[in-house]
Amino acid sequence: MQVYLLGAAWLTALAFILVGYVKGKQALKVSGLESYDSYLFRAAAVIYIAVYLMGSNFDYRLIFLIPTLPFVFRMLREDPNGRWIHTLYLGCMFIGMWMSEINILWRADFYMRSTVLMVNELSCWVVLYYCIRMQFTLLPTYVREIIYREQPTLNNESSAS
Repeated sequence: MQVYLLGAAWLTALAFILVGYVKGKQALKVSGLESYDSYLFRAAAVIYIAVYLMGSNFDYRLIFLIPTLPFVFRMLREDPNGRWIHTLYLGCMFIGMWMSEINILWRADFYMRSTVLMVNELSCWVVLYYCIRMQFTLLPTYVREIIYREQPTLNNESSAS
């Protein structure tokens, strides 16, 4: 059973990477993407993603998300179209940080403990998706040109000749 759960987790992570790649193609239309807080976000988020994929599902990994906050707060101000996803990230980050503390209250009750654990893990998966998506969205220009290069179609090649 554990092998199936681990396989499902890896497939979900792979799906997040693929969706993040597709969604990251649409770059953010805000200023300052090459600013210090976006570099800090990318560095902290990649640490979180790596620790998560290595299988370290303890809550200490959430401490790596604190340096992401300046960028997220700036996006809340500057990106009105994507405000909902930044707010969802902050909410899930808050839930992920505090649900394990709340879980202490229900150690004796199996159903409440399981529910709290499920909500905690679901919020951490949402945070993982957000970090992956923003990694692709915040790619430097030279990397973006390499991985998102449009392949010429057969019609464009024949008309260019």
